[in-house]
Amino acid sequence: TALTPLSGPQMTSERCAAHGLEYEPSLQWMREYVEVVRRIHRREVMDYVGERVRSTHYRLGFEPHREHVPIWIAVLKPGMMRLSGEIADGMLMYFSPLAYVEVGVRAVAEGLDTAGRDRGEFDLALMIPTCVTDEPEAARAIARKQVAWYNNLPFYNDMFALAGFEKEAGQLRDAWAEIRARDPEGNGWTQLDTGDTEQYVTDEMADAVVVIGDADHCAARIEDYVAAGVDTPVVFPFGGYEP
Repeated sequence: TALTPLSGPQMTSERCAAHGLEYEPSLQWMREYVEVVRRIHRREVMDYVGERVRSTHYRLGFEPHREHVPIWIAVLKPGMMRLSGEIADGMLMYFSPLAYVEVGVRAVAEGLDTAGRDRGEFDLALMIPTCVTDEPEAARAIARKQVAWYNNLPFYNDMFALAGFEKEAGQLRDAWAEIRARDPEGNGWTQLDTGDTEQYVTDEMADAVVVIGDADHCAARIEDYVAAGVDTPVVFPFGGYEP
C-alpha cells in the first residue's frame, strides 16, 4: 500500500520463497495469502488462522492511500489461473505461446464463473519479451539462452511442457539435472550460465514466446496476443548489450 502512489493503478503480487519461507506450491496457500492481504488493507484486527497461512495480533497502523489495491497473481499453470479468476483482480502470464494464452483465458473464465464475477472486473496481463531488430538470428540466439535458463526452474519447465513443448522441456530438464549433478552448489547457475542447454531450445519454441523482428512484425505479434484475450500486454525489450 505504501507504494501505491508510485506504482500507478495496479501492483503485482506473486508467490515466492523469499523472507525465509519454505516454497511449497499450493493453491490453498495463495487463496489464504490473498485473503490476508485484503483483510490487512481493510485495517481489520487480524485473527486469521488458515490451513497454510496465519496472521494474528496485527492491524495496519495507517490509513491506506487507496480504498482498494488491485492484486494480480503471477501464474504458470491452469490451476492458479482459475484461482486468479476467482479471487484476484488480474493475473500476469509470462513466456506464453498464443495457444497457452487461450488456455489462460478459459481458466480465468472458469474461475470468474465460480465466483459469480464479470470478465470486465479482471485484467489478464502478459509479459512479452520483445526485440525490434533487423538481425533476428542474433536476437533469437539470446532468446534461446533466456528460455533455456528459465527451464532450470521446475515450475517453468512444467509450464513449457504444458504449453506444447513437451519434448524440448524434457530434454532441458535432463540437461539441467546433469548440470546440477556436476555443480551441486549452483555456482554456474548464479552467474546465469546455461551450460549449452540452449541447444535444446528450438527456433519454434523461442519464436512462440519471444517477439523478434521489425517494428511491423512485432506490432502484429502483440496484436495477436490482444486478440487472443490479453487485456494488458506488458512489452519489455531484450537483446544484447555493448560492453
